[in-house]
Amino acid sequence: MARRMCARPGCNQEIPDTKRSDARYHSKTCQQSAAKARGRARKRYDASIDTATLPSAPTYDDPSSSAHRTREALKSELLSTGLWDAFKEGRVTQAEIARLVDRRESMVKRAIDELRADTIRDKIAQGWEMDDEMRSMLALDLVMPDRLNTKACRAWAVEAARRFLRFEEEFFIAPNGKPWIRKKFHAKWLIEIMFAFATGGYLQILSPPRHGKSELLTHFVVWVICRNPDIRILWVGPNEDLVKERVTKMEELLEMDHLRSRCLPPNKSFAPPKRGPGAVWTAMTFKVNCRTPGIAGNTVTGLGRGSKMLSRNADLIVTDDIEDHQSTETPSARKSTRRWVSTQLDSRKEEHTAWVNIGSRQHPDDWYGYNIEDPNYRVIVDAAHSLTCHKDEYDVDIHTDCMLFPELRTYRWLLSKKVGADARTSDDTDEGIYDMVYQNQPSASGLTFYTTALIKPSYNAWRSLGLDGIPSRDRRLVGGFDPGATRYQAAFLWATTPVEGRTLEVEVEGMGVLAVQEWQLKRWMVDLDNRVGGGIDKALDLWEEWRVRYGVLHWVIEDNALQSAFLTDPRVKLWKATHGAILEGSETQGSNKYDSQFGLGAMARLWTRELVDLPYGDEESRIKVGEYVNQLTKYVEIPKRERKRTKDIHMASWFPQKVIRRWEREEQLNATRVAATGDSTSGYTPSYPNLGSMTTGINQAPWR
Repeated sequence: MARRMCARPGCNQEIPDTKRSDARYHSKTCQQSAAKARGRARKRYDASIDTATLPSAPTYDDPSSSAHRTREALKSELLSTGLWDAFKEGRVTQAEIARLVDRRESMVKRAIDELRADTIRDKIAQGWEMDDEMRSMLALDLVMPDRLNTKACRAWAVEAARRFLRFEEEFFIAPNGKPWIRKKFHAKWLIEIMFAFATGGYLQILSPPRHGKSELLTHFVVWVICRNPDIRILWVGPNEDLVKERVTKMEELLEMDHLRSRCLPPNKSFAPPKRGPGAVWTAMTFKVNCRTPGIAGNTVTGLGRGSKMLSRNADLIVTDDIEDHQSTETPSARKSTRRWVSTQLDSRKEEHTAWVNIGSRQHPDDWYGYNIEDPNYRVIVDAAHSLTCHKDEYDVDIHTDCMLFPELRTYRWLLSKKVGADARTSDDTDEGIYDMVYQNQPSASGLTFYTTALIKPSYNAWRSLGLDGIPSRDRRLVGGFDPGATRYQAAFLWATTPVEGRTLEVEVEGMGVLAVQEWQLKRWMVDLDNRVGGGIDKALDLWEEWRVRYGVLHWVIEDNALQSAFLTDPRVKLWKATHGAILEGSETQGSNKYDSQFGLGAMARLWTRELVDLPYGDEESRIKVGEYVNQLTKYVEIPKRERKRTKDIHMASWFPQKVIRRWEREEQLNATRVAATGDSTSGYTPSYPNLGSMTTGINQAPWR
């Protein structure tokens, strides 16, 4: 076994085998001595410069003191009058300078020592270069791609995220003294953050509270400042107290000596050399000292929700938990937040500015929900517990792989939150709080027909978008299309397969008891699409794309006064005739949309009967299903309460239901088997006992 030697410089003692395997010192005395040595090293002006080459560095006094101001004025006078150059050339002495400027010789000596130290530092800084390892961690050796080149930006984001993780591991320590735990979902967040940074895009990350969103973004901001001190960042939170906490944390991280010495030359620092009323280094705002002079705006500006945004420049905007109970309590408060974001905050975003929004859902009608429907946003929605998990709810030991962050947020902890939320539920307005906050699945309880609990069993983790995994026998395809010339147009594709239902026994007078087999069709979501409306041209593009990809030729299209031109347009007629497609209209009026038997809300019975299968096997599937479920859980069958939407995916999924119901009736007629189950005394004798169906499986009349 190799010997372990004490890590304190100058100590050659061997570490006893009785000590822990990770022990670095052979005694407590050596450990304390090494700690003091590290403390002294941190107090030096620059650990990378050999102190023997520098004059003894004076202990600088308070920058706001009169002595400091007097000495700074004396240094400026020595430089402007040429006395400093004369002293370096040996033409004057310290005593002669003291007489010429009428200052004490001790003060002149102090000023000369500082000038000598500054000169040496400047000389060293002229040849200073950041080491290759640090440049790699800051991704400075990676060329920033053209933000319009999506493929190149994605490749840059993946590599930059990997570099950031090395940077974070090198410089940042968690409160428990260990490196930060980074899971797969953190890496996914990082890649999307880097992609937004490279493209100047919008990104929204929704995850449960206490899963590391704010800390990750704080470290990312420090990383960005280290690689480019000229950047301008807006950090916006729900109130000033929380913003101060974040901004102060950034300042503390930037002031770490081991970070500053690796990122900046010896005579440079992030913090300004002078503190006080005139310094831009406060709890809400700071400007790093090493940035290029003349750049307008601060390095980081912290703002609370509702603050004035005019004349503020930003290269990166971070909104951290901007929605809370106060901002979502009433409809007017929610509207006020959305209006402030649209008129104030969004006006600060320029084409190159990246916007990263992090938070947890607070209300079914909060600002986050509108961003999910905004095509400008890339959205990540993570639940604390997998929505496809069907294990025993109260067996806390088996829920590990299905948890988002089991190392810190266990299922036992999550179950306590659920039980507590259920215990505090007093009426319909309190329902769904657990699903909203921890699962990011809000629903307007008491008004909607669709809830997360109703839809969750239909999530299929073994299937993704497309036809794979859907039985091919007797499979039919039908799409719903909600056209739009200027707004968004939605498309939804269902596949159906027959499912045997119950066997009913019906007693008929004179015929005995008859067995009737029920048949229903299962709905499999194949794909959905929601794009900016472009009229008939974009509609035809989508129909042709899905015809080639899935083979769908049957569409049900909203047909009212505005969309009637779609069915009569010559281009649509030509496409229909060319491919033999079926295009049906579906009138959408308040009377049928809100109908209790066949309206949009009536589709909830399909989930109750387990007749819906939603793909949930990959990221793209989960995003699209999330958009669909988000609309369903907000839908209310009260016209005045159903808010105006930019997306109508739920409507596009409803249009084909009349066709599917028609198919179900046909399946019932074609596949129903009627047989006598009574005894021989019933008096009923079938005319054709071997006949099973009049429409399938025969090529000639049974009486021939």
